[in-house]
Parts: sequence; C-alpha cells; structure tokens
Amino acid sequence: MTFKSGRRSVANLPPVVLKIGGSILHQAGSLQPIVDILSEAARPVAIVTGGGIFADAVRDAQKQIGFDDSSAHKMAIVAMHQNVILLSSMLPSFTPLAALSDVAATLEQGRQVLWLPLAECKDDPDLPASWDVTSDAIAVRLAERLDGLKLGILKSRIAAGAPDPQSLASEGLIDPVAARLLQRSSLPFEIIANSDTVGLARFLGLGEIVDAADAT
Repeated sequence: MTFKSGRRSVANLPPVVLKIGGSILHQAGSLQPIVDILSEAARPVAIVTGGGIFADAVRDAQKQIGFDDSSAHKMAIVAMHQNVILLSSMLPSFTPLAALSDVAATLEQGRQVLWLPLAECKDDPDLPASWDVTSDAIAVRLAERLDGLKLGILKSRIAAGAPDPQSLASEGLIDPVAARLLQRSSLPFEIIANSDTVGLARFLGLGEIVDAADAT
C-alpha cells in the first residue's frame, strides 16, 4: 500500500483515538489493509481494540458457569488486552500502555499507543458492569479523559440513518452507554467502515492511497 507524498508534519497533527472492532481484528482479509495503514500513521493515535471472539468466550462462560456481571465485565476488558497482544505483534512501533498518564505523555511525544484499559476502566462509574458496555464506550471514555480527543470508530459498516449517537445506538452500531457518553461529552467522532481505506488513511493524517504501479 502506497500513499501520495505531501503529508503534514506530525507536530501539526493533534492526537486521535481509534477504536477497532473485535470482529474486524479476527478477519485476516479485513485486518491486513488496516495494519498497513496504521503502520504508516502520520499522527499520534491511541488504539482501543474490541474483545471479539475472546469477549464472546466470556459471554459463553458466564452462561455456563453463572458468575456475576462484575467479574464478566473485567474479563471482557481482559479480552481486549488479548487483542492488544495480537496487534502489537503486527505493529511493533505501537507501545502497549495501561496508565492514562503514560498514554497522554506518549501521544504528546508524537508516538502511537495500544491501550490496555483494565486498570483505568474496571472501577469507572461511567462504565457499569453490564453487557450494555462494550469497547465502544471504553473508547469514548479514553477520548473524553484525554481532554476530548477526536474519536474514530472502525466498524464493518457505516450508519444507514442519522449519524447522531442515539440513532447509531438504535441501529446497533454503538452500544447505548457509548451513545450516552458521546452526547454528554460532545466529543468529535466519526464512524469509518473497515473497507474505507481512504477514509481511515485520512483520519490518520495520511495522503491519498494510490496503486503501487502509479507510485513509481
């Protein structure tokens, strides 16, 4: 994958938060183009991963064993950590970090982060221990706590209707807690389809994607 020249200096690009859905992370055909773009990111970005199949395993285990929602909530966040490990093997320039202060400092240095959210989120009163909370809400909380950074939410599709938070929740594109937090914070955000490589590249401060044959 190649990008046209003319990127702006990283110093001129404010940091952003990007949430990548867990289902996308477990589709090799969808994931590799995203990794290729992320590896070229021209702006500081903090990645929040979904839990995907690992979170699904927590749901199944809770149904079979019957442990409480508080435990399930923490285990589902740990599922996100598993996908951080997955991505860190593919994006060695991204630093896995847990503490919010470390994330903020690393972004200020113009570097990229993979966020490990358990320590900061397991007791967050804005993230109730319920399956109504997904990695969408956790990504909103990170952007909110980093002084209102712009949030990109990478999904398998974009909205069919209005792009406001409540409409997105009604469509099932984001969880209801994420919708409430977005309305409360008035965070700038956008939904990006995982197939929209041009939109993702633009969000990350890259120029237009061109065919390799045209880049010579």
